[in-house]
Amino acid sequence: GVQKRVTGAEPLREAARSSSQAALEAKAALELAINDHHGAEQANAAATAELASVQQTVLRKSQVEGALQLLRQSREEAVQFVNATGAVEKFAAARSAASANHERLAGVLAACREAESAAEQALASAQAAHLAAKLEDGAPCPVCGATEHPRPAGGVGEGLGLDAAWRQARTAREAADTDERQAAQVAAKADGEWTQAVSTLATLKGPERDVAAITADIVAADAELEALQAGPDMA
Repeated sequence: GVQKRVTGAEPLREAARSSSQAALEAKAALELAINDHHGAEQANAAATAELASVQQTVLRKSQVEGALQLLRQSREEAVQFVNATGAVEKFAAARSAASANHERLAGVLAACREAESAAEQALASAQAAHLAAKLEDGAPCPVCGATEHPRPAGGVGEGLGLDAAWRQARTAREAADTDERQAAQVAAKADGEWTQAVSTLATLKGPERDVAAITADIVAADAELEALQAGPDMA
């Protein structure tokens, strides 16, 4: 009877051994699966971090490019303002010089006119005195034809050199007149250029920072953009 029971228990022992083996295999498979899962999670985390880094880089590149565009625009506006300010100063100096020169030549012209008038008056007086010295009572005046001469011109009738002096004064006045007209034209042109420069400057907004400071920011932004472009990019 014992042998029979032993023999009958053999299949049970075999089943137990098979079950134990299966359990070990299942445990090993589970551990492998867990390890594979952990590895997948780590790989996924690394990929997510890399993607986030790439996205951050792309975003920063976009921000820097936008900032560079604004900086370059700001520098251009600042340069325009500086140039316009310089133009106003240059034309103001030219306007002042032209105005002073015109004023000086106007004074010269006035003096020449006075000199011409005085020379002409001196010549006329000498001529009148010369004619008066030849008047005779009852004889007609060679100028007006009158036969009576109640108030003949006085003075010395010697006019030697007075005609030449008057002609010289007239020539000087004509030259001064030409110089004054030309100076007036130059002054008017300078005033127009200054007015236009002031008008142009009035349309521009003064920069918040100078050109050098903006340029320094552009150089820094260019360097950062170059570094970003050398890094990874999104596919």
